[in-house]
Amino acid sequence: MRNIREYHIDWDETRPYHPEHYQAFLTPVLEKWTDLLVKLTIKVPPQILKSLAKVHLRKLEILEYHFSTGMMAFKDIDDAHDGFLVFVNNLRDSLQAISFSSTHTSQNLDMSRIYRLLGTFPKLNSVSLSIPFDGGHLCDPKTLIRFLEKHRSTLKNLNLFTSRCTVHVTPSDPECILWIQHILASVHTPFPQFRGLGIALRPLRAPLDALYRFLSMHSSTLHSLILTDRKLGCHELWKTVSETVDLRHLRLKLDGLCPELLFDLASSLPGLQSLRIECSKLHVHSRSRTRIWEDDKKNFREEMIRNKPRVERWGLQLMAIGPAEFHLARDLERALVECMPNLTVSDLVVQ
Repeated sequence: MRNIREYHIDWDETRPYHPEHYQAFLTPVLEKWTDLLVKLTIKVPPQILKSLAKVHLRKLEILEYHFSTGMMAFKDIDDAHDGFLVFVNNLRDSLQAISFSSTHTSQNLDMSRIYRLLGTFPKLNSVSLSIPFDGGHLCDPKTLIRFLEKHRSTLKNLNLFTSRCTVHVTPSDPECILWIQHILASVHTPFPQFRGLGIALRPLRAPLDALYRFLSMHSSTLHSLILTDRKLGCHELWKTVSETVDLRHLRLKLDGLCPELLFDLASSLPGLQSLRIECSKLHVHSRSRTRIWEDDKKNFREEMIRNKPRVERWGLQLMAIGPAEFHLARDLERALVECMPNLTVSDLVVQ
């Protein structure tokens, strides 16, 4: 296998396989590809991570690692990941993107130590983290903040996403749930090469001031923005959009989709190339007191066609609408393409 560039090993912790079964597919395999692999995605039993310390992947650019520690004790988690830390720090000369995620079943996991012990990577431009939304897996967000600051000259993309809550053996600090706000608010000087931000808007009712400030700080360089988990109202949406100048890719969640929103986006973001919207209903003007789904779709299409001049010169190339089970992309495609002939309309994949 001389041309292999990517390798993915995924442990299903719900199945009763012995850890040694995965050991055979980890270190022995990686040692044969030290000068080949560019991307590595791994989720393995923590007990076998120590063997990674002797592996040096000289050309690895992208590392994606999924933490799954179950009911392991704090000390056992730390011991198991010492070899992993050696492995990651040995990627100093090649690593460009690092992504960590964790499963909600990891009851005693705290990734603060991992970020505290990570070194500096001169080529690192992308950092991603996805943990349960309560924030207990990152008890000290300052460790990640300091890691980002070490790479401020090269950082281009930051993604902070969430998953379902963890049941902790020891209750976590209530402040942990604000981990995303703390990270955004800690940035006082813009990252000079920053291009893309992906953020879970958690807690759902938390103020968005830290987000607005971060966007304003990077308005001249930001090209991509992904906002998940929370449905944005009109005021929140326009406040968010107003903080950007050259946005090209936008993904967000809305309470409902209306033609006026698209008209305003065309005016506010003329350089937008892709728009991904998660919503399940339409908001359209109707004289009828009884709202019928089919009437909403018909009124939406008619209003788009009636106002075609407001969007026909918009450079938008892709619009994805989901979830797919509501068929909004299929039902609205004809009217959208009639107004914007170069547009591709598709279903949005919602996980």
